[in-house]
Amino acid sequence: MDTTALRQKLLDLAIRGRLVPQDPDEPAVELDAKDTVPESEQPFEIPENWRWVRLGKIVNKAKQKIPQEDFLYIDVGSIKNDKGVLGELKPTTSKEAPSRARKVVKEGAVLYSTVRPYLLNTCVADNLPEEEVIASTGFAVMEMTDFINNHFLHFILRSEFFSSYATKKQKGASYPAINEKDFFLAPIPLPPLPEQERIVAKLERLFEVINRCEEAQKQIAETATQLRTSLLQAAIQGRLVPQNPDEQAIELDAEDIVPESEQPFEIPENWRWVKLGHIGDWRSGSTPKRNILAYYENGNIPWLKTGDLTDGIVSSIPECITEKAFSESSMRLNPKGSVLIAMYGATIGKLGILDIESTTNQACCACIADNNLIINWFLFYYLLSQRKEFIALGAGGAQPNISRQKIISYPIPLPPLPEQERIVAKLEQLFNTLKTIEKVSS
Repeated sequence: MDTTALRQKLLDLAIRGRLVPQDPDEPAVELDAKDTVPESEQPFEIPENWRWVRLGKIVNKAKQKIPQEDFLYIDVGSIKNDKGVLGELKPTTSKEAPSRARKVVKEGAVLYSTVRPYLLNTCVADNLPEEEVIASTGFAVMEMTDFINNHFLHFILRSEFFSSYATKKQKGASYPAINEKDFFLAPIPLPPLPEQERIVAKLERLFEVINRCEEAQKQIAETATQLRTSLLQAAIQGRLVPQNPDEQAIELDAEDIVPESEQPFEIPENWRWVKLGHIGDWRSGSTPKRNILAYYENGNIPWLKTGDLTDGIVSSIPECITEKAFSESSMRLNPKGSVLIAMYGATIGKLGILDIESTTNQACCACIADNNLIINWFLFYYLLSQRKEFIALGAGGAQPNISRQKIISYPIPLPPLPEQERIVAKLEQLFNTLKTIEKVSS
């Protein structure tokens, strides 16, 4: 469920007079003709007893003053723009007052940040403390008249209709803002006051339902993440599927088995601890020189970068290199089924399994697994279960780096091959179920 789009749809219905029924006994707000918007400038059709007015005609601008005493300060950071509510206010002394702290905020005022209006830093100043509250001059601070409900105005200001108007009127590249003249000239659809109140009540009820849906979605997502972690831990410790006593442990030379003192945790009797370097051929790639066009122009050999890893199957890669680049650089063409892991920077620990042949850059390490020892998807899920440990291994330098040597020296528990297959099948089944639950809940 796209809750952001749903909120905007409800706001659009509300400001067009289609969210609650009109009452023919409610007369239109009485305004001078000069205060209404000419029909040729009215953005869309509204009910018969509504009126199009200029924003500045139905609100009063807040007074400005230089604070002489300590006060509570509202700047853009004081507003939680995802919900349009006022957060914690900053206690400020008159001596330390920012030069922009000028606008007096009274109980019930509506605030709208004229700077970067598309961010929707707007709120109703409800339940203010007794201390004086001052807002930055970056806000339009509006006090209500008898024509308009403050929460109804706030909903209008958060609508796509008003955001579009403000964005079109904003000026400046590095500090885009709508000036107050244009802001207060904005056309506003104005229902009778009782209908405004019904609209506000209906929107608040619906938004509360949406809020509860979002919280449920969040909880489902968090639970699914925790379950995936728990399932991976159970899988690599031999607790996800039953062991078969008739399945023999993989045959290994004694020197290839990790000493008991170095084994991270206990595993079933017919499993074995080995180093990752023992279960396949691990190699990183390289980056052909970017200034040599012949290395990239009309290339046909896929060249993977760590940003192409998505913790799943890699079936397409956006960039290719040429045969010349391949032959003159230190890299190999990794076959389909190779398991990939990112070694550097922000993507450290990201994974992939190739569904095509591909080279990689130096930040990616690829393993061609020994099929007599391990299934590539079991290796993938084991690496996924150890991501936090790999990130910790890479910490300490200017750029996180786990290096090929750290990877091949890392221990892995090896079940018999048939059990590996059962583990992979069970994980895929359970992960697909979790994915379905998340999809349904969203």
